[in-house]
Amino acid sequence: MLLASLAVFFLFCPLFFLPLYARAIGLSTFYGAGLLAGWNLSSTMGRIGFRVLADTLLVPVNALFLALLVASVSTLALWPMSATLAPLRGFVVLNGMGAGGFFSLTPTVLASVFKNANVGTRDGHHLLERGGAPIAGYISTHTAALRQACKPSGRPIYYAGSIALASGGLVLAMRFMASSKLLKRI
Repeated sequence: MLLASLAVFFLFCPLFFLPLYARAIGLSTFYGAGLLAGWNLSSTMGRIGFRVLADTLLVPVNALFLALLVASVSTLALWPMSATLAPLRGFVVLNGMGAGGFFSLTPTVLASVFKNANVGTRDGHHLLERGGAPIAGYISTHTAALRQACKPSGRPIYYAGSIALASGGLVLAMRFMASSKLLKRI
């Protein structure tokens, strides 16, 4: 439950900060809106792709770990280095896919861990905890990070990526606590 709660914190940071980031690196609002649309399209592809991956090659817990790893690495490695449109597009595609994988796999993983006991309530609770973007906004406001030219929201980016990485670590820990066999369904 903690991993789902933590992971939700990072999910909405790109949605809130991509338009601001695009403006800070000199792109128009048109490109900011296009980046958001691309993130949403990538999220849809990630929901389908990671779900298929979980059902065919990997088990859902491992696929969730992979989705969080993709999202966190793209946030920590690609987003801060994106001073032009090309690398920013790469970030949008990878991060959107990782976030989509998280959205589609979390209910399944919660159901397998809690053995269907109050899964609806638990899933609802983790989705209610959407405080990530406001916290990142507070960090951004109080560090004046949005005023820097090539690092418009660096600290919120590192905050979001670190939270995603911590969530992935919790998924991995949960995976090995349940079973040391990687491909065993829990």
